[in-house]
Amino acid sequence: MGPHLHLTYSQALWVPAAYVLVITVSSSAIGRLADMHGPLRLYTLGVIVFGLFSVAAAFSPGGLFLVAARGFQGLGGALLLTASQQP
Repeated sequence: MGPHLHLTYSQALWVPAAYVLVITVSSSAIGRLADMHGPLRLYTLGVIVFGLFSVAAAFSPGGLFLVAARGFQGLGGALLLTASQQP
């Protein structure tokens, strides 16, 4: 992946780090939104966001686009994670 997208080692480290960083930072705020607006709405939004940005990451033309897509994929993952934990 790195050579195909012309990524250095330090740039390639940001691909998984962007996902983990966004999902970690946004989980508590999204959990609060799930309490306010209902978990089903946020879960559905999470499926859409995660799916769209998974496709965007798969077809990314460059490294920066891939890191950004993984960040938004982390947002979708946070929506899925927190909304699925609601009773």
